[in-house]
Amino acid sequence: MAQLVLNGLSLELGDPPVPVLSRISFSCEPGTVTLLLGPNGCGKSVLLRTILGLCPGYSGTIAWDGSVLSRQFRRLHGQSGVVFQNPEQQIFGATVREDLLAGQPRDTVIDQVILQELGLTELLLRSPAELSGGQRRRLALAGAFVGNRRILFLDEPFLELDYPAVEGLVRLVIRFRDAGGIVVVASHETRDIWPLTDRVVLLVNGVVRFSGSRDDAAGVLLPEYGLRPLAAPGAPPA
Repeated sequence: MAQLVLNGLSLELGDPPVPVLSRISFSCEPGTVTLLLGPNGCGKSVLLRTILGLCPGYSGTIAWDGSVLSRQFRRLHGQSGVVFQNPEQQIFGATVREDLLAGQPRDTVIDQVILQELGLTELLLRSPAELSGGQRRRLALAGAFVGNRRILFLDEPFLELDYPAVEGLVRLVIRFRDAGGIVVVASHETRDIWPLTDRVVLLVNGVVRFSGSRDDAAGVLLPEYGLRPLAAPGAPPA
């Protein structure tokens, strides 16, 4: 089964270079959800982009399915579903249907469950330009699940979603995880994803302050890190 392993991942950006990520190490196992948690600006989005090979100047190693990627990310890309914070960055089709099938083999069939859970069944022939911001985010999310995915990278996936779409996304994540997939969610909030989370990685100023199980993470959800504490020991976040 595929596994994602980061070892000593560091990155500097700018001129002069400024450290953005510092010696980040953790692994993501099949059939698990990893919550990459931290305040806005802590480096979560940069870390996801680095894992995907979009920030090439890193040091350390990124291994996928037993092999160090060594700047060759095509295999990971082919097995990944990705949702960036801004869905405009990844919507290219002339219609919703065309966008969902972009980059997929010609015989790919769109899973009707994905469409139903994200409320896209009646929008397949619409132009993405005609969609609202929330509908475009649902389109980007649906695209991450279409095809033969083994790992999902979801950056603030609950932004702009109404409650039915949040529930639908949660059910899709559960189904994907239970089928052996890996899910990595970057978020500054815990409310919707906490019950599904297996592992928490807390990132503060580009440094991992905590990496461990959800149950052990309650004590690090502190206002000083820009996070909402748990309502009570063992309870889901308020």
